[in-house]
Amino acid sequence: MGLVAVGWFGCDRLAILLLLVITGGFTGATYAGNQMNHITLSPYYAGTLYGITNAAANVCGFLAPYAVGLLINGNVSIYTPHQERDMMRLSLYYF
Repeated sequence: MGLVAVGWFGCDRLAILLLLVITGGFTGATYAGNQMNHITLSPYYAGTLYGITNAAANVCGFLAPYAVGLLINGNVSIYTPHQERDMMRLSLYYF
């Protein structure tokens, strides 16, 4: 939800920075449970499971720049706040 809120802060760098730091802190708290889940499900194949889930999660890293390119139509100089909000919503859907 923090990524969606970034689109509404405009050019206020401090507010955006604080929002992303707080959101990142809450996101970081989930990693301990994420790693323990693989060990609990299958202790002998936890590394393999973690590799498979990380590969699936990193697909977003390839799709995000493509989706942004489609939203701004390759013209960076015409970058409206509406397009920025759409990109933040799209990133929320990916996560």
